[in-house]
Amino acid sequence: MEVDVRIFIMPKKDILDPATKAVTKTLQSLGYDISQINLGKCINLKMKKDKNIRKRIEEICQKVLVNELTEDYYYSILH
Repeated sequence: MEVDVRIFIMPKKDILDPATKAVTKTLQSLGYDISQINLGKCINLKMKKDKNIRKRIEEICQKVLVNELTEDYYYSILH
């Protein structure tokens, strides 16, 4: 059986992200009362569900998708 996996990747809180800063300034200059924005990535995968699915997702994130020096991540397995 296949399931959908949604991986969310966000910059670490202490990392100054230029894209986030630019979007925040633009929205504020347009008059929106925004004090903070967090820009990140959402990646959707379709994977075979088995007893090792969490381990495989962790490996995918750590080996390919996430720079753990600058990014945090979490994921959801959708049934």
